[in-house]
Amino acid sequence: MRRTLYIYSVLLSVLFFCLMTFVFMNNIFHFFTPKEISLYENRYLARKPFWNLGCADPYPRAFENFYNDHFPYRINLNDFNAGVINYRILHKSPYPNKVAFGKDNWMFFEIERPLYQGDFMIDSSQAAAVVAKLHERAEYFRKRGIKFYFISPPCKQELYPEFLPFRFYRCPGGTATDKIIARLKQDTSIPYIDIKQPLLDAKKRGLPVYYKTDTHWNSWGAYFGYLEVMKQMTKDFPSFKPLAESDFTISYPVIKGKNLVEVMNLTNYISDEDVIISVKNSKTRTGKLHNYPKHPGSNFPGEYVRYTGDTTRPKLMVISDSFVYGIMPFFDEGTNRTVYIYDTGTYGVNENIVDDVKPDMVLMIIYEPHLVNLIGIPN
Repeated sequence: MRRTLYIYSVLLSVLFFCLMTFVFMNNIFHFFTPKEISLYENRYLARKPFWNLGCADPYPRAFENFYNDHFPYRINLNDFNAGVINYRILHKSPYPNKVAFGKDNWMFFEIERPLYQGDFMIDSSQAAAVVAKLHERAEYFRKRGIKFYFISPPCKQELYPEFLPFRFYRCPGGTATDKIIARLKQDTSIPYIDIKQPLLDAKKRGLPVYYKTDTHWNSWGAYFGYLEVMKQMTKDFPSFKPLAESDFTISYPVIKGKNLVEVMNLTNYISDEDVIISVKNSKTRTGKLHNYPKHPGSNFPGEYVRYTGDTTRPKLMVISDSFVYGIMPFFDEGTNRTVYIYDTGTYGVNENIVDDVKPDMVLMIIYEPHLVNLIGIPN
């Protein structure tokens, strides 16, 4: 027993010595460059401080910050801790305050839990204020002879509650979104299109409508949301025909886990199933951009332009958040031209763009948790 403990002690000492030696050798020979860490974390790393006897007090803390930032294999160690220690050995989320693991490898965004459980709530006057903002937008377009439509994709937990972690539960008295939708349906001047039930119906067919590892809908979810919108649009524009399922091919490739996996640094450990819908004989082409101002603080392009060139079809403008990307291929095929404007958080009418594009119709897409952003309440 003593001999075994002695061997372990020697091996541990040798390992520790090798690790410390490597760290110091890396400072000299730069086997691992800090540039990789800077790109990975999308920030500038701390600079090495200059020794100055007159400013000796802050030097130890400044050097510690520098050394922590430039520690070799930092990315690999973070990856090992998240993937091997937390995910594979402990079977838990490395960042439980950000992402919750549900059943059958489904993942849910923790920041959306207060809305679902009713911990985040609004009163009747605030719900009325949200609807008033949407009413203003509807009136703006109506006065200009532009048809306006509005949808609000629901959170994933509304569609897949059976996969939620045990600590997730829906507010028995209804959510803040329920209050807004109830008020919204009372205002008949707002052409609100409820897409939740069509998504639930698609789910009953056995079709996946949201990603397991992402907060967004996949192409199937986007398609059934699109079909519900088209029911209203075709009443106003009979030449605007929806795509049928026979108009595209479908594949289900295995991909790396998406945004919830990326948040946890687990892209090397968790995969997901994608839904790729390819339109047969697509006539859509990419149009010239007008360099409209990009949304402040966004990593997404502010504008996409797609066109078919068929002047008998209407022009569409879509004002949306990131839920627009799944739905784009479907609208592209039926219009003369479609201009997509990324305007998450604000969802303004974008008057200057409307004057430039002169659309026949406008679709606004606001993800459920973002509805309260219209009155300046962050959720």
